[in-house]
Amino acid sequence: SLLSALKPELLLDVHLAPHAEALLAMIRDRCVVQYFAPYTQVSLRTMGDVFEMDVEAVEDVVVALIRAGKIRNARINSI
Repeated sequence: SLLSALKPELLLDVHLAPHAEALLAMIRDRCVVQYFAPYTQVSLRTMGDVFEMDVEAVEDVVVALIRAGKIRNARINSI
């Protein structure tokens, strides 16, 4: 993914390297929140394809963002 490609560049920076993982996670979280914004329903499988993550990882990220209040009025329906 694009974020994975950016990681080696961040690790080369003396000042950013210690924060690279956290920075990439924050960027990913912001992208997920923005992805949710225009929709009333979102498929975790489709999100997994878009973000190049497996469904379980996407679900973990979405649950964390819902609990943190960054994605409001959302719930996950398990089938």
